[in-house]
Amino acid sequence: MCSRRALFLSNRGTRISPGQVANRVKHWLTRAGIDKGISPHGLRHTFATHLYAATSDLLVVQRALGHQDISTTEIYTHLVDAALEDALERL
Repeated sequence: MCSRRALFLSNRGTRISPGQVANRVKHWLTRAGIDKGISPHGLRHTFATHLYAATSDLLVVQRALGHQDISTTEIYTHLVDAALEDALERL
């Protein structure tokens, strides 16, 4: 088991499984009337992309995601750089 503190806890205060997180995300999307399938990983990816776009600080994103190696986090620079290129081309 991971030594980090859990973000999502059960009624008994114990860590819930990734499958339980996915089920809860699906439940709340349905309750919100969102018909699009969004996974917990997709939410994490979106969070990281927006965090990098807002801060331009890869170390902040690395720490927020818990990545050991910065090279794992570098994918977010390419996503934001591509969005910047698209915006510049539309000018």
